[in-house]
Amino acid sequence: MNPTAFAISIGTFGAVLQELLYWYSARTKLNTEEYKAILTSTGYWVVVTAMAIGSGIAAFVWFTPEQQAARTYLLFGAAFPVLFKKAVDAFIPRQTKLGTTEQAKKQPLRNYFRAS
Repeated sequence: MNPTAFAISIGTFGAVLQELLYWYSARTKLNTEEYKAILTSTGYWVVVTAMAIGSGIAAFVWFTPEQQAARTYLLFGAAFPVLFKKAVDAFIPRQTKLGTTEQAKKQPLRNYFRAS
């Protein structure tokens, strides 16, 4: 496997592992309406997929031109979405809005960044 594909695939795998760990820790809340709405939201999963692939690309870009060990790409890929969510959360002011889960289905970005 060439170095570019290696870095991107291992970084993406790290992000996928991080997402799986998130859902494993949320396993006791999956019966709530909020989590049911998130789980069935196509938009949310599109954002998650884009972030996972973006994490792999970021791992490659961050460490280019020096190739790293697989564990470095894996850890970077797992950490990148969490750090990105926290950065967005720190710089975007919170606004309290009342609404239904129907509205939550229409806001996959908000759901993704809240799920940290």
